[in-house]
Amino acid sequence: YVVSRTYFNLVDISNPASPTIVSSISASSCGLNKARSVAMSGSYAYVVATNSDSLAVIDAGDYA
Repeated sequence: YVVSRTYFNLVDISNPASPTIVSSISASSCGLNKARSVAMSGSYAYVVATNSDSLAVIDAGDYA
């Protein structure tokens, strides 16, 4: 899982030489302006943003 200022990306690293983005979610689509970090618990990703002082919980179950 990779978070940037504009996207939350689910990355398949089963082949470390060739990581592949499996899914991508626009940070603005879930109310996250400038996402800063992500933490995982089970199949849920908790993403925080600094500019919007917000937290999004994303169900990544199909990809976890």
